[in-house]
Amino acid sequence: MAYKVLHIIDSFRLGGAQTFLRDLAIQQKKDKFVEPEVCSLAGTNWVSDQILSADVPLISFDVNKKNLFEVFSIPLRLRSLIKENQYHLIHTHLN
Repeated sequence: MAYKVLHIIDSFRLGGAQTFLRDLAIQQKKDKFVEPEVCSLAGTNWVSDQILSADVPLISFDVNKKNLFEVFSIPLRLRSLIKENQYHLIHTHLN
């Protein structure tokens, strides 16, 4: 049985957390016991493209942080995503 793991990160700005998440998700994809998925709250870039090229599913909410409605909808969207996919583990990175 493979464990479904959801990694959540606020954005893919260039930094240590983003590259760590990329390396972790790609390594987990090679493991037969883990099925990683990544969720970005604020868009994608070349780091997330590397995750996608490793066949790791990536969900991007692409939230505009200046739009309060979008910001306050994040918990509801995450709840729906988690309920729909029934992950075994949720790993958050940064905020």
